[in-house]
Amino acid sequence: MNAIASLNPIAVLIATAAAFAWGGLYWAAIAPSFARALRLDPEPRWPGSALVIAFLTRLVQALGVALVLGFAGVE
Repeated sequence: MNAIASLNPIAVLIATAAAFAWGGLYWAAIAPSFARALRLDPEPRWPGSALVIAFLTRLVQALGVALVLGFAGVE
């Protein structure tokens, strides 16, 4: 079966959202320590474009993993 045809878009979107949320929680946990160590503002202001780019990179990652698994024959 073609790996692209067998791609489940709902599963890719769920994986993207989960990776984005996990990354946000992880960053929220370690950002204050990094800010103190580097003597930066402990409450950075993230522009919306940075969050969009972060989400899109997670989407590309999820698509890549799904395609590799599809080509490997994993169902």
